[in-house]
Amino acid sequence: MKKFAVFDIDGTIFRWQLYHELFDELYRQGHLHEEAVVPVFAARDAWRNRKGSFGDYELTLVQAMEAGIIGLEEAVLVDAADTII
Repeated sequence: MKKFAVFDIDGTIFRWQLYHELFDELYRQGHLHEEAVVPVFAARDAWRNRKGSFGDYELTLVQAMEAGIIGLEEAVLVDAADTII
């Protein structure tokens, strides 16, 4: 199998950030606690429904991710990243 790379600099193909996908994947794999993700999903819904700003959502996500990855082994992060890429 030949490797193939795509660079979507302007978001034409995919308008989302890998950081957000990594957060979601860590949650799907059970590595983030429910109480950590509830505020993120609430902020995401508020932003999508135009009741909150993207900045507020992103700040909530970054804070939850920073707190949530403490103590996780590097292999967990690598596995989650490999899953989404």
